[in-house]
Amino acid sequence: VQQSQQNIQELGQTMKTLNFYYDDAEGRATLEESDADAMHGCQNNIVMGGEGPVDYDGATLRNTDDGSSTASLRIIGKPDQPSRGTAEPEMRGLYILLTLNNDGGMEVLKYAASLYVNRPEIYNSRPVQLALSVFRAKKDYNYARFFSILRSPDTPYLFACIMFKYVEQMRKAALRIMAKTFGARRKDTGENFYDKYSLRDLVHLLSFESEDEAREACQHYNLSVVKGEDDGAMGGEWVEWRKSDFREKRDPKKGHVVRLRPWKMVKTIESKLNGATRLAVCRGEVSGEGATLSQIRSPVPMSSQELTAAQQQQQRKLAAEAEQRAKDVDRLQQQKEAAEKIETERKKKAEEEAAKIAELKLLEEEKKRRRKEAEEKQRQRQLALKHAEQERQEKLRREAQEKKRLEDEARAREAERIKREREAAARAEAERRKAEEEARLAAIERQCQEERKRAEAAEKERQRQLALERAEEERRLAEAKRRAEEEAARAAEAARIAEEARLKRIREEEERQEREWQRKLDLARKLVAFRRWRRRVDEQRRGARITHRTLEQVDPTSLTPRSLSRATTPTSFALQSFQSDQSRKRPEDLFYCLGNLSGRKIDMPSYIGEGLVNAVSSSQQAADPETSSRYSVSMFKMVVIMPTFPDADDVNTFETLSLWIHSRFAFNVQAINKRVHNNEHVEVRCIIVESQDQAESYAGCDIALFIVPPFDSLRRDECISFLSKQASHLSKSSIPSVILNLDDGSDEVYSQMIRNLIDKGGVKIVGEASPHWTVEGLDSSLASCC
Repeated sequence: VQQSQQNIQELGQTMKTLNFYYDDAEGRATLEESDADAMHGCQNNIVMGGEGPVDYDGATLRNTDDGSSTASLRIIGKPDQPSRGTAEPEMRGLYILLTLNNDGGMEVLKYAASLYVNRPEIYNSRPVQLALSVFRAKKDYNYARFFSILRSPDTPYLFACIMFKYVEQMRKAALRIMAKTFGARRKDTGENFYDKYSLRDLVHLLSFESEDEAREACQHYNLSVVKGEDDGAMGGEWVEWRKSDFREKRDPKKGHVVRLRPWKMVKTIESKLNGATRLAVCRGEVSGEGATLSQIRSPVPMSSQELTAAQQQQQRKLAAEAEQRAKDVDRLQQQKEAAEKIETERKKKAEEEAAKIAELKLLEEEKKRRRKEAEEKQRQRQLALKHAEQERQEKLRREAQEKKRLEDEARAREAERIKREREAAARAEAERRKAEEEARLAAIERQCQEERKRAEAAEKERQRQLALERAEEERRLAEAKRRAEEEAARAAEAARIAEEARLKRIREEEERQEREWQRKLDLARKLVAFRRWRRRVDEQRRGARITHRTLEQVDPTSLTPRSLSRATTPTSFALQSFQSDQSRKRPEDLFYCLGNLSGRKIDMPSYIGEGLVNAVSSSQQAADPETSSRYSVSMFKMVVIMPTFPDADDVNTFETLSLWIHSRFAFNVQAINKRVHNNEHVEVRCIIVESQDQAESYAGCDIALFIVPPFDSLRRDECISFLSKQASHLSKSSIPSVILNLDDGSDEVYSQMIRNLIDKGGVKIVGEASPHWTVEGLDSSLASCC
């Protein structure tokens, strides 16, 4: 693109230089040269600048003027034609095309007017008229005419190349005009007419290379292109003007308008070459008709018969013209006589009018003359007065100048006198200041000696005061230290009292939370009992025989279907289940019974405190039995891992298991246990949390209780996935774990998967318990894990 712009600029400069050459006042561009002086210009057959010039195809050209046929191929035209190297009409037309936009087209108009006046043969030549046609089409935004000229086979190749410079501008103007014109609505019916335009017709109208280029242009200017029916008259692609809003594309970051550069116009422009090379283009082989002056000036030779016929036709034409001129002369003579008569009458009236006007004019001139004489006299008097005033002013000015000169001389003499007096006073003042300065320096010397003496005495006094101040400061520091120690003791006592009050409030709050949790657990037990009772009633309704057989397996008291009537309450049912034979209960029945047994909470702080007291006592006796009492505080955090599925519709194994575990542990509540053994004060603060899906829930935990639930056919895969994920978190956090394996062995595949998870899951196991399936056996296994 930059190379193309540079080529256009260089071509413009060349055209400008050629215009200067063609506009030469002496007309040397069209003069024929004599044989004695034919060694310059386009008529010279010798190529300047070298002995062996090379043609475009690599062939060596003969650089001699021997009259051979090959020498004439290097210049435009033929040797026997005058001005064979002058292609002025073509160059003038190219210059017009290059300057279409200069000064809004005014430069082209001035240039064409100059050619019309000075060089009419050039103005009427075909290249210049073609360039002016392009100028009119572009100026009127007649895009159809512009692209019709571009497609025309009569348009030379170089003209088409320069017209390519304006293709982008004309296409944008054409699409803007069509977007505003087409797609309008009728005033009477409101229907759209001329709403669609075929994309194929648009390709031909605006000389696009293909439908792809036309489609790209429509998309660039926000015009809608749709596909029609392939089998009907509306097949192919169409531009819908009603759905389009012409808008130029802008850069999203910089905001400037993005140009749509046209593709290379092979079908329209490059096809005009017809295989011609660049050298052939430069020689004018594709310049078209009328490109040189010789084609304008040199007529085609005619034969003798054609010449005789032309002469006869010319004579007949001259005779007809003579007869017509005679008729015109007679008609003009008659018209002249009538005009003379009218003119005579008009002149007579005009003379009378002129006589009257002349008389009036004489009177007016006399009045003007008298008025001018009075004005002249008045002007002469004013000039005399003005001259006298000027002389008086000049006399006053000379007197003022003389007076000013005398005053300046007097002022100069007075200034000289004042200057001499000031110099004398300055010398006297300098001598006086010198004497005063010497006296001042002597006084300063004496004062400095007195100051040094006073400074020495003051320094001694200052040292003595500093010694007294240091002693006083030491005393103040000792007093402040004593007061700080007393204040610290009082603050420690106040802190101890505040800490005891805080601990008391914490214990009260923990007791309140314990009561609250107990109340919630009681409500939860009742809710679970109610859900269990409701499930059993629904089962009875679905089938009395199946419900009867199921209840006999749960409770061997030989219940009848009537025992599950609405009079049976959840509490009585739970008590009956708890008092039944425990050896035949299902896991969820045992977990439910354990969850409803109150007063069996596991006191984890007591277990931990007892272990710590034994460990500390053993280490103290081994180190120093006589060591004084110590106070230690230990923080303990345990995480309980068990699967729960709260979204289940019925009371399942996992919900009853959660009910049992929550009845034994107080989750998210800090429990404190204090012990004293052999002067060793041990305080244990314990908190138990429930595991989450995220690995962050294990942060700060000391041990994990890993509970493996019994087999449940409905949620086996979900249970295994949950346990595997938790085992992965435990292996990454390296937290020791205790396994409470509640697998009852009812499913071999499930048991094998649980075994593989425990043995190969990477969990650091410090203990494992497998309970007996009774109420007491389950509770004792859980207690042994703790």
